Formats: sequence, structure tokens, C-alpha cells
Amino acid sequence: MPARGHGPRVPGAGAHTQSGQPAARGTVGPAGYARPAQAVSGEETGFSTGLKVAMGVAVGVIGLVLMAMVLSSILSRDSKETAEGEPATGPASPSSTGYAPRTISPQSDNTSRTQSKTPYQYGIPSSPTPYRPDHSGGQTDHSVFVDAPISPNDASSGLPAKPTNASPTVSSGPLPVAVDRWYSQSGSLRGAQPVEGDDFVITQYSWMCNLLPYLGRDTLYNKFDFQVPWTDERNARFCMTVVPEFLNPADDRECWTGLRFRDLALTHFVGMSGVEDGRSVVAAALPRSDPRAGVFGYDEVARREDITDGTSQTIMIIGSGEIVAPWVQGGGATIRGAREPYFDPLTGFGSRGLAKPGVAVLMADGSTRHLSEDINPSVFRATCTIHGADSVDVSHLGRAVPSFPGTQ
Repeated sequence: MPARGHGPRVPGAGAHTQSGQPAARGTVGPAGYARPAQAVSGEETGFSTGLKVAMGVAVGVIGLVLMAMVLSSILSRDSKETAEGEPATGPASPSSTGYAPRTISPQSDNTSRTQSKTPYQYGIPSSPTPYRPDHSGGQTDHSVFVDAPISPNDASSGLPAKPTNASPTVSSGPLPVAVDRWYSQSGSLRGAQPVEGDDFVITQYSWMCNLLPYLGRDTLYNKFDFQVPWTDERNARFCMTVVPEFLNPADDRECWTGLRFRDLALTHFVGMSGVEDGRSVVAAALPRSDPRAGVFGYDEVARREDITDGTSQTIMIIGSGEIVAPWVQGGGATIRGAREPYFDPLTGFGSRGLAKPGVAVLMADGSTRHLSEDINPSVFRATCTIHGADSVDVSHLGRAVPSFPGTQ
């Protein structure tokens, strides 16, 4: 029996080896047996597992609370907008090409349009709900704005007179005429209009913005604050204005349906910047003196007198194919170089609605042609540069058409 005052011997307590050193836990010593190591490991594992489960439950509860708060905020905002009388709109159903076709609603009057409050993320509207009042006093929902141009001949428009050096070969149609008037003005022209303090070309204004007054759309032009990027909240809602002259009538894609540029109005045409014969070559960034350069550069637009290859043989504007982008956006959205394969079904140039697969082009002299996708690649490449020291037989350039894009 153990002596009075002493408890029962604790296995492993005071255990030592024969050398006098303390016995390791789980080993046998002369003073008793050490507790098995497995038992200790099991107790510690059970405690750790319980702690992890408790932490997981706590994190899950916090996540549910946060989700409930966000959902409540969204529902509260939507109910407030509905109470204010703003129309509710759901997400657009994308078509097979990733865009939701929308119908342009003609507007014959100059009734002011109203833009509902729009949440912004990175300066881009994520769910706009524009509308304008109708003549009956109610509200007619318009998925997109359609700018109603004033007459280009209206003296109050402030447009410059038609230049005397305008090309006599200009095709019919508002876009070729506007391009010719813009292109014929004196002074330097840019493919992308920079904003002070912003060096990102994609947030700069495209050359198409400068066409607006020449299309009789100076009202829309004057709404923009060109001192800040188009992504700024003060400008972003005007970027949703559909400009029919920038669209191919045979193509039903009018507004972007992706997440970042949702509802921004599109263009089906881009300026030709030249030939991109290398993976890292960006033709629009080349000096216009480079033999690979085309009409459009980010910093400079070549003038007619700079086109030594011949204006009737040089592409100025071309159909963008399946890749369409906002007309207001600078960079590759509205200026593009020729990169093989030139008429790739997904990434190449092209225009819908032609008699056979190909692309509608506006030449530098203002004439319009439909180029077949079967055109000799070397011939097409020669038409993309302004002074590549090559000449092209225009009879190889496809059918000349009287109007641009000529798909009506």
C-alpha cells in the first residue's frame, strides 16, 4: 500500500533511464510506466478538430449575415427606385454572338431625355434604365438612347462649311460625307483624344467622337466633358447613345451586353492603322512614316497628301467583323491593324449583310468597296498601308458600291 499522505503512483511520473536521464514520454522507467504517446496525440487531435469546427461555424454565420445585409440593401434600393416611378429592367438575353439585339426607336422630336440613377463600378454603368416621357404624359421605356441629329445644313448647328477640297469620289451616306468633311479640315488630327493626367489609351476619346458634329449631332457632342475620361460618371451615360451612322444596318448588335461595358453603344467600323506583321507590333503606335503604317494612328491621322500609295487604293475605314466595341472608346476598340489571318471568322475583319463573305471598306478618297474574303492576302495587305511602296490594281479590289456600307 502506498504510504499515508501519498497518492497512488502516477504512471510515468519521475521515470528515469538507467543513465539517470528523464525517460521519454511513452517509455518504461524504473519508477513506473510512462503514459502511452498515442493517448496524448488522440486528445490533442480531438481538441484541434473541435476548434476547427467551431471556427468554421462562426465564419459561416458571419458570411450569412453579410449576404443578408447586401441582399437587404439591394432590395431596398430597387424598391426605392420603383417607388420613384423608374421602370424596372432585367438583364438582357445575349444572342448566339454574345449580344442582345435591340431595336432602334426613331425619334422625330427633340424631347429631352432622362437618365435614371445608375450604380457605377470603375466609372462604368452596370445597370442603366434610361427612359423619356411620351406625348401622352406616361413613360415609354427605351432600352437605349438614339440620338436624333439636327440638319447638317442648319446654320445654328455651328458646323463648318463643306470644304472646297473635298474628294469628288465620296460615296453617298452620312458617314462617308461626315468623314470627308472631318478629314478635309486643316490642322492635325488624332486617332485618340487624350485627357490630361490619363495615359491609358482605352479611356481616351475615339476619333468617332470628333465626327459627331459633322453628323449633325453636336448636341450629343456638347454634352461630353472632354476634360475627364469618358468613363467618368459625368460622361458614361452619354456613351450609351446609339449613333446609327456608326452601325451596319444589316447587323443587329447595338449595345454591349458584357459586364464591364454594359449598355454602351457600339460601332461596327474601325479605322485602319496599318499592317501588324509581328506579335508585338501595334500599327497604331507606329509613326506614320513607318512603311507598315496605315491612315489611323493613336497620336496622328495621316493626311491625304501623306498617302503616296494612292487614296483610291488605301483603306481608311473597315468593317470590324465579329469583334465590336463602344464607339466612344479609344485604342483598339475603334482603330485596328491588319493581322493574319485577315478574315478570320472570330478575330478578322468582316461585315454582315454582304452578297458574299467579305468586308465593306471606305477608301481614303471617300469611295466604297466590298472586298471578298478570298482576296489575295498580299493585295489586301498593300491596301492597308499609306506608303508601302506598292501599287494595287483597283480592279482586284472587289466591287465598288455607291454608298457605305452598302448592305441595306
